[in-house]
Amino acid sequence: VLYLSSFDQMLPYLYQVLRTYAPVVTLPVAIIIGAVGYTLENRLSRKTTPSIESVEERRRKRQLQLGKVLISPEPIEDPSTIMPRTILDRNLSPSLMDTED
Repeated sequence: VLYLSSFDQMLPYLYQVLRTYAPVVTLPVAIIIGAVGYTLENRLSRKTTPSIESVEERRRKRQLQLGKVLISPEPIEDPSTIMPRTILDRNLSPSLMDTED
């Protein structure tokens, strides 16, 4: 004869209640966990984000440096001589180029 404890007899009912009310319970639990995580992150993380140069700015400086070494000893003031302003200017058809007459 197998005797089940009262807790083992209650498990199927407990599972049914949890399954029925899971959507109602999940949202508040997720909100509490999110609030705790947000608070911990604010207290443990740095308050200021170090600023870094953008990829475009680093590329521009690198190309100016290369242009300075390859072309002339003084730095180039006009970056448009090294790189196009837009990607569309890179392979511009001769018929579309502005020609000064």
